[in-house]
Amino acid sequence: MPTTNQVTQYNYQFHGGANGYANNRSVLRLKDGNKAVAYIYFLPEGQAIPNDTESSSGFIRMYMPESALIGVIDMLRNESPISIYYASGSGFLRTGNEPIGEGDF
Repeated sequence: MPTTNQVTQYNYQFHGGANGYANNRSVLRLKDGNKAVAYIYFLPEGQAIPNDTESSSGFIRMYMPESALIGVIDMLRNESPISIYYASGSGFLRTGNEPIGEGDF
C-alpha cells in the first residue's frame, strides 16, 4: 500500500525566461507540517513530461504541463483535506470525499 501524506502547507515559485529554470516554468512545494513531501514541476507546453518518481525516503517528484498549475492551485486553496501519494509509477494529488451539493460558501 502506498504511503500517503497529508498536504498541510505549500509554496511555489515561477521561473522566467524562454524555458524557465532547468526547463521548468514553475515548481510547487508540498509539505506535511514542516516536512517537505513532494515537488510538482510545471513544464512549458509542448515539452515532454518526464515520469514521476519517488525516492527511497518517500519524497515524490511529479511533473505536469504548465496549463495544470491553475487547477492545482485552486485545489490547494479551496479543498480540504488534500493528500499526495505515489503508486503504479505516478504521483497522485487528491482531495478527500466531498459532499454532494456542497456549493461555494
